[in-house]
Amino acid sequence: MSEDVSIKKITRGSIVMTVGNRQITIQGEAYERGYGSPDFVAYLSSLKTWDPPHDQTPLDEQTRQKIVKGLKEKIAERQMTIEFEA
Repeated sequence: MSEDVSIKKITRGSIVMTVGNRQITIQGEAYERGYGSPDFVAYLSSLKTWDPPHDQTPLDEQTRQKIVKGLKEKIAERQMTIEFEA
């Protein structure tokens, strides 16, 4: 990704990441490691807008794909696995 991407926080129900100067919260579910499931399942339906103060800016499909790609890369760097659901 051309913009600076980082994960700020991972909780049981979301991942908060920054893309450039904007932040987005991706809803999902964390799973316990070692049972054949991914470490986190992210809900693509939660990728609609940025977090405030940029929440009036909807995400287009190209931006959503950039966020997904960046998230996959950052999760892999942490030696974790992620899956995406609609």
